[in-house]
Amino acid sequence: MQRGDMPFLRRLQEFAGYELRSLFPGIPCSTPVVQAAFLYGVPRSLPGYWYHDTRSGEDVGIDEPGVLAKHEQNLATYATSWLRDEGASISNLYTAEARHVHGCFQTLDVNNALAHVRSLGIVGWGLAYLPLLPSLTWRMLRELKNLVPEALNERNPLSLRKVLAQIGKNALAVDLARVFTKMHVASGTRAIHTNFISFDGHSHVVGPKDPAMLRVTRQLDNAVRQVVDATRKHPTVAYEVLILSDHGHEVAKTYEDIHGFSLEEKIATFMDERRVTYRLIAEGPTAHLYLEASLSSLEQKGFVRDLLAEAYLPAVLAPGIENQGNMLHIAGEEPISCRTELPKRLQEIEHPFPFEAAADLDRALDIPNAGNLLLLGWHPCSEHVVVFSNVNGTHGGPGTHECHAFALVPPGLADVLPDPIQSPTEIHRMASDLLHRSHAS
Repeated sequence: MQRGDMPFLRRLQEFAGYELRSLFPGIPCSTPVVQAAFLYGVPRSLPGYWYHDTRSGEDVGIDEPGVLAKHEQNLATYATSWLRDEGASISNLYTAEARHVHGCFQTLDVNNALAHVRSLGIVGWGLAYLPLLPSLTWRMLRELKNLVPEALNERNPLSLRKVLAQIGKNALAVDLARVFTKMHVASGTRAIHTNFISFDGHSHVVGPKDPAMLRVTRQLDNAVRQVVDATRKHPTVAYEVLILSDHGHEVAKTYEDIHGFSLEEKIATFMDERRVTYRLIAEGPTAHLYLEASLSSLEQKGFVRDLLAEAYLPAVLAPGIENQGNMLHIAGEEPISCRTELPKRLQEIEHPFPFEAAADLDRALDIPNAGNLLLLGWHPCSEHVVVFSNVNGTHGGPGTHECHAFALVPPGLADVLPDPIQSPTEIHRMASDLLHRSHAS
């Protein structure tokens, strides 16, 4: 916005009284975790996008059939979504118990697609989708042109499945989300939560600072403009449009590119030499290490020290004694307490949320299904983040950019949201309170 890459959002600031506020997404700053906080008010509900289910003994990912639905059922047993029964959930991971659901991840199968067509009717389906066909066809061809060179890159190859998935997300998601959002605005739906995913998908492929990202930000700016214009034209409903991101992105260098072997290979060698039974789930800039046998405090200190040195890791998060909280072991430095010393260390590198990030790291190993140790590709003195998977842009750890989300707050919400927003659960609290007061009046 400061560079003028998103001119409409800039105009909202300059002429419509919108305020730009920093938002701490929490750690892990991963979409399924942050969306659960936005929609259900539950922070740190998952250790990451992928994890080891310690009860079933299986490695699971949010994008596997049934996993996300089961997690949302658990959320709904002790929390309530502000979209429940009357709202619209559009292009989100979660349905959020909304009355109207379009393009949400857990509903993306053939049966739900057919049910969606039946709910709109043939005429409604045609009116919603046919006008988009020319632009979508052009956009898919352009995405194919952009992504095929990445797929053929010998140094950082992408699978055909990943290329096709990115084409679908990048070419279709923004246009369809925009269409359905405008449709529900026109019908006066009381609460709408729309997720435009194209920036995240592009950034993982090419990195957040790639020149191609300018086109993506302009596309998002235009989509938001059309939605805001639609809300202003509604004759009876006075919509408040809050624009926010669920995390930032870090420039990434892959562990394998740096060292010539994968983290999985190095950890396997390290563990075999010590005859330790383990599971490793590596995702982006973090990796959860699950140990079959627990270590004493003395054993753990030596184990982590050797792990840092022999696996070339930037940092490792490990349990500490009770009064210290978790201990962050940073390569080349003495271990520091997340509870007492880490906030000052983060302040020294001008982290946007030093106290909140330290507090979340102090709780990170207590999240259900978290590993015994958390391996980090982040180092406070490095300009880039090391990733343990094949991406060029990443998020999920404690980095200064990935932990710096934003909220563009309209004048009507300026007094009901804190500045800065120190937890994504504040969005749930604000939306729930507004809807409750609206019902009461």
